[in-house]
Amino acid sequence: IGAISSFGSEGPGISALLPGLNFFLCTLPINFRVPFLREVWLWMGMCDSSKHSFRNILSRGSGTVVVVVVGGAAEALQAAPGTMDLVLKHRRGFVRQALLNGAKLVPALGFGETDLFDVVTTPWMLRLQERMQKVMGFSMPLFHGRGVFNYHVGIMPHRRPINIVIGRAVAEPEGLERFREEISSSKGEAFLQRDPRGRALVGAYHAAYLHQLQELYDAHKLRFWSKRQTSMSIL
Repeated sequence: IGAISSFGSEGPGISALLPGLNFFLCTLPINFRVPFLREVWLWMGMCDSSKHSFRNILSRGSGTVVVVVVGGAAEALQAAPGTMDLVLKHRRGFVRQALLNGAKLVPALGFGETDLFDVVTTPWMLRLQERMQKVMGFSMPLFHGRGVFNYHVGIMPHRRPINIVIGRAVAEPEGLERFREEISSSKGEAFLQRDPRGRALVGAYHAAYLHQLQELYDAHKLRFWSKRQTSMSIL
């Protein structure tokens, strides 16, 4: 909800806050297979989270921004009020795409996102949901919020704030210039995935991104998330 309202609409006035930037919010490809919803996502400027979409959008040059919820379906199963468990430790595809397309990584956090709904879960239900997520590509968490005339049961989100904070661009890893030719070649993706030098670049960029994300959290947690139950964790 935080990503859609902030980057997929003009609710917070993103164009006035960050003029000159054109945002494209990514979602799972399966969301474009649902009749009517497909037209809603396209109307909001959303695209599927494939490397082909990344390449097509980022090829437009400066001022184009791809917004990705990196944790995706796996992270949705970890969501619970007062927590912020981010599935990021082994997610490096977005880092490779940034390097391949000459884009900057910019961390962003949504404080209060997991407080909008209460989650019902048990160990056996979580195992079933994880199995469904692996087979179908998306997760089905069991949740409830508030209703129209009550504040306890319903499918509407609770009236709780979401505060989106955006950090500064992550500095490119050292030694990147030495491998520009390999990365920009037709075998650039294979170089970043298989060559030890390319893997080291991706690892360094990924580590710098996580470090900056942690700094962003530490800088704003007292102001925007005073009711947290646990600290942010990266899974």
